[in-house]
Amino acid sequence: GEWVAITGIDPNQSHRFGVYALSILTGEVKKLFDSSTYLEYPDWSPTSDRIVFSAIPEGSVDNRADVFQIRIDSSGLETIYVASDTNDIGARWSPDGKRIAFVSNNAQGGRLRMIDEQGVVTILTGDDYYGISNYAWSNDGRRIVFSAVMSEEESQLFLVDVETGAIESIVVPGNGLNRYPSWSPDDQQIAFDSNRDGDYEIYVLDLATRETIQLTDNDEQDSYPSWSPSTCLSS
Repeated sequence: GEWVAITGIDPNQSHRFGVYALSILTGEVKKLFDSSTYLEYPDWSPTSDRIVFSAIPEGSVDNRADVFQIRIDSSGLETIYVASDTNDIGARWSPDGKRIAFVSNNAQGGRLRMIDEQGVVTILTGDDYYGISNYAWSNDGRRIVFSAVMSEEESQLFLVDVETGAIESIVVPGNGLNRYPSWSPDDQQIAFDSNRDGDYEIYVLDLATRETIQLTDNDEQDSYPSWSPSTCLSS
């Protein structure tokens, strides 16, 4: 709870980007990693000693992002995943810190992959769910909910069991663009945004009943829902 991980531009070198750790107690800023090309979305390990992120390495000839991790004490940078034919982004730790998920993009679209502590890579989604746009681990680490682009006017939410690879749809097909899922603390509900009624509003899906509750209704765009750590909605 002491440090905030951020990406930013070096104030002394406007062409360089960096991963920084900012202490909210002292104001100290640590520069952990820098690049002249591309950095994305740092994510803390559950033990708060490591950060995983995507970056295009220095000297890259194909401008494809790879997945890295670095310790908060800057003691070492480790390459987690690298491939010459994919652009790998959106890396996030599992709740137990033993696996990292990420979206692996190529010319055909994005696949959701997972890598464990031994470096074993599992492809969680195949050709039927190519357009992975965003996803979230369940709090128990057993499932991942993801949004897959089915067409220009439709993206749907799916659940994948990370042990068995079983995938199920959880949103009725044809209901517009459904995005940015967020798990409730007990893993029984999922909040998301959707434009099914013309503009983006926030909805909550109950996984047991498959009933959907609309939470917002206004003329503004409501997106990126995020659950508080200990609250669930009652119907």
